[in-house]
Amino acid sequence: MGNEDEHKIPTYCRKEADIARLEEKVSTLSKLVMGNGQEGLATSVPRLTENVEELTMTTTSLRRGISGFMKFQAEMEGSHAGREEIRKRNRWIIGTLITVVGIMMSVLIFMISKVLNHLPVG
Repeated sequence: MGNEDEHKIPTYCRKEADIARLEEKVSTLSKLVMGNGQEGLATSVPRLTENVEELTMTTTSLRRGISGFMKFQAEMEGSHAGREEIRKRNRWIIGTLITVVGIMMSVLIFMISKVLNHLPVG
């Protein structure tokens, strides 16, 4: 008799509650992955991956565009600064030329008046 009791299959497993909790968690995970009537991870993750790739390409293009714009802006600012420098230099040159011409005219008038003063009147 003692031998028969040892070979009986128990009707209740001590881990049955743990197995039930695991089954519930697996079921919940399955619903999350497959969607359970809604969009699941199996559908949304590939689409999100696609969107990330598109955003990466877009931001790369934007970075290139912004970089080009910044270079253009720097060149334009340099060009404007260069033009302003040329204008200042031209003003200085024109001022100097006017001064030199004025001095030359004064010297010329002085020389003409000296020559005219030495001419005999008459």
